[in-house]
Amino acid sequence: MTEKQPYENSLTIRKAVLSDADKLSKHLITCWAETYSASIGESQATEIATRYHNPEMVSKAIDDPSRIFLLALQNDQVIGTARAKPVADGAVFLECIYIASSAQKQSIGTHLLKRVLKPFDEKTPVYLEVEQDNSNAIHFYKQHGFEINSEEKGCMQDAVSTPVYIMKKG
Repeated sequence: MTEKQPYENSLTIRKAVLSDADKLSKHLITCWAETYSASIGESQATEIATRYHNPEMVSKAIDDPSRIFLLALQNDQVIGTARAKPVADGAVFLECIYIASSAQKQSIGTHLLKRVLKPFDEKTPVYLEVEQDNSNAIHFYKQHGFEINSEEKGCMQDAVSTPVYIMKKG
């Protein structure tokens, strides 16, 4: 087993730019497939991840002025990403936080969460959707003040229905 590195001293978090699309795409495909393989199968998870996190789709998300799209870098390698956008009624939807499996449990998700929500008032309601089977993510969000607001059937990228929690903070 390899020892995890303390990333904090060498971690760079910055806004994503179009030239990051290819490496962000690879990161998102890997993380998404790892996260959802257990619930929907590896081949289907990889196929869905590739369809929705290809460089063209990632470029559109980066180029969307309504979104905040951040990446965390270690030695010029993407190890994390977070994306959020304002929605109706002044709320914010946290679209995703994905951390490379080799970089988890190093506070990178915490740093990304704080930075992606920084432009918004602390009292602004923040919503997110998390698969009910994703106990690590649910635990992470609860540690950061999110509570389960409701349950929904959910839908993974218009392909597979899985039960999700809508979590809310603020």
